[in-house]
Amino acid sequence: MKIKVLGPLEVLSDDGAPVDLGRRKQRALLAMLVVEANQVVPLDRLVDLLWAEEPPARAMSSIQTYVSNLRRLLEPRRLPRMAAEVIVSQSPGYVLRIETADLDASSFRSLADRGGRLLSEGDPVRAREALVEALGLWRGPAFADFAGESFAVAEAGRLDELRLAATENRLEADLALGNHTAAAAELEALVADHPLRERLCGLFMVALYRSGRQVEALRAFQDVREGLADLGLEPGPALRSIEADVLDHAPSLAPAASPAASPARGPDRTSSGRSGQASLVGREPELAALARALDAARAGQATVVLMSGEPGIGKTRLAEELAQRAEDSGFAVAWGHCFDDIGAPPFWPWVQIVRTLLVGMSADRVADVLGDGINDIAQIVPDVKAAVGAVGVGAPGTRPPESALRVVQKITTPGRGLRPGPVAPSGRSIGRASRP
Repeated sequence: MKIKVLGPLEVLSDDGAPVDLGRRKQRALLAMLVVEANQVVPLDRLVDLLWAEEPPARAMSSIQTYVSNLRRLLEPRRLPRMAAEVIVSQSPGYVLRIETADLDASSFRSLADRGGRLLSEGDPVRAREALVEALGLWRGPAFADFAGESFAVAEAGRLDELRLAATENRLEADLALGNHTAAAAELEALVADHPLRERLCGLFMVALYRSGRQVEALRAFQDVREGLADLGLEPGPALRSIEADVLDHAPSLAPAASPAASPARGPDRTSSGRSGQASLVGREPELAALARALDAARAGQATVVLMSGEPGIGKTRLAEELAQRAEDSGFAVAWGHCFDDIGAPPFWPWVQIVRTLLVGMSADRVADVLGDGINDIAQIVPDVKAAVGAVGVGAPGTRPPESALRVVQKITTPGRGLRPGPVAPSGRSIGRASRP
C-alpha cells in the first residue's frame, strides 16, 4: 500500500490500483493521521479538527466508524478479530503506522536530503539524479484537496518550502553541470514568483552571466535590492558577493562544460529514466494519438496537441512521455512553462521555447530561421536581437505583435528552422500564457 499527499490525497493498493477512500470526512481523518504519521493523534483532537467548534452528539461514534472503514480499505486481507497494523488504536487516540517508502512525503524528504548532501559533497551528477527523483513525486500542491484546512496548512506549507529548496538545489546542480541556458529560463519564472528569495536570485544571476547576459544579471540584483529596500532590508552577503563577481568577471563564474549526459530538460523525470508503458496504464488511446502527432511533425506538418483535465490526472506525465519519445526519435524538444502570477511576461512560454531552440545558432542562422517573422519574435524575445544585431530587426515597438496567434504562427510555420521537432509548451492555454 502506498499513500500519496504530494498532490490530492491518494492511496494505492499493493497491486497499484487506486483505493476509493469514501466520503470527505473519512478522507480528512486519514489525512490528519498522515500529517502526524507514526505519532499518536488524540481522539478529542480529531473531533476538534473534523468539526471545529460544533461537533455532533455522535462525533466519537462517527470517528470510530471512519476508522473501521479505513482499516478495511487499507488492509483488505486482514482477517476478522486480527489486530490492525496500519491505523492502530493507542491511547489516547489513533496512530498511522507507515514506512518511509510507503508515504510519498517521507520518500521526498529522504531523496531531497540525499541530493542536498551529495551536492555539498561536490557530486552534482548524483545529486541531480536524487533531486529529480524527489521532485518527480509531486503531482500538485501538497494536500491539494484539503487546501486551507487547519490541520493541513502548516504541513503543506512546510512541504512546499522543502520542494522549493530541493528545486534550488537541483538548479544549482544544473549550473554545476553546465546547463545554464535552460536553468536561466526556469529561474526567470521562479524569481518572478518569489521576487525576494535571495538564493533563487543568486542562481538566476549566475545562470544569466554564464549565458552571456551580464546586464540582465545585474538588473536582477537591482530588482531584489529594491524589493528588500521597501522592507527596510539589504541583500545578504552571499548575493552581494555574486554581484561583485559579475561586475569583476570573476573566474569562479566561468561556466562549466556541459556534459552530454545532462541535456536541458523540461519537467523533472524520476531517476528510473524512461517513463515506460508500465506507469501509463490505461493511456493507450492518448499514446496512439501522440504517436500520430509525432509522425505528422516528422513529415513536416505543424501539429498542436492539447491536453486538458483536472489537476493530478497525469497531463504532465503524458507530456513527458511525448517529449522522451520525440528526443529518442531525434527531434529538438523545447518546454514553455506557465505560472499563476499575473505578472508573467507576455508570451512567456513561447519566449522560453524560442530561447531554447536558438541556443548555439549563428547570427546568420537565426536570421534565416526566423525569416519574415524576425521582427515580431524579436519584440517578445530580446535574445533574438542580441543574437543578430540591429541588422534586419526593426526598432522596438515599430511592429508589435497583433495577437498570440500571429506570434505562434511565426514560430511554428512549417519550413522554418525552428523545426525539426515538436514545440511542447506545458501548462495553461495560449490565451492565458500570452496575457500582458
